[in-house]
Amino acid sequence: MFRLLTTIILLVFASSPAWAACKGKDIKGLYLAYAAGSVGKNFVASVCGLRIASNGTIESGSSCVSDSANGVTGGNLRVTRDCTVTGVIKTEDGDIRIPLASMDRNKNTITGAYLVRRGQGTFTAVKHQRISGASPSIARYFGE
Repeated sequence: MFRLLTTIILLVFASSPAWAACKGKDIKGLYLAYAAGSVGKNFVASVCGLRIASNGTIESGSSCVSDSANGVTGGNLRVTRDCTVTGVIKTEDGDIRIPLASMDRNKNTITGAYLVRRGQGTFTAVKHQRISGASPSIARYFGE
């Protein structure tokens, strides 16, 4: 729990940008997200391909390869003017809540903390400009 609180505190400072404000539509894109954390006493790692619409909706074609969160079924992420990101990613195994994350000044990376039913962790999601023609290891997370 201490690690989660420390992460959240650091993200609060990191999400106070002195650069251009974010807009809700800045979240739109194809993201490859890497996450690590704990569920109960077990370490878990995940890689997810997320298709996010300009209104923050997690679209079909999103998926995860994980010890604990498979089958993305929906969700929604919100971006505030100060580039704070919050929301929920719904999976077949339960919700992944994102209480606090931050989008970088170039609006290509989201870094933050997540909470699941019996655990927590951190993640980094990197926006990809295109998936077609990408390496097979990236394209497979988007069903291509």
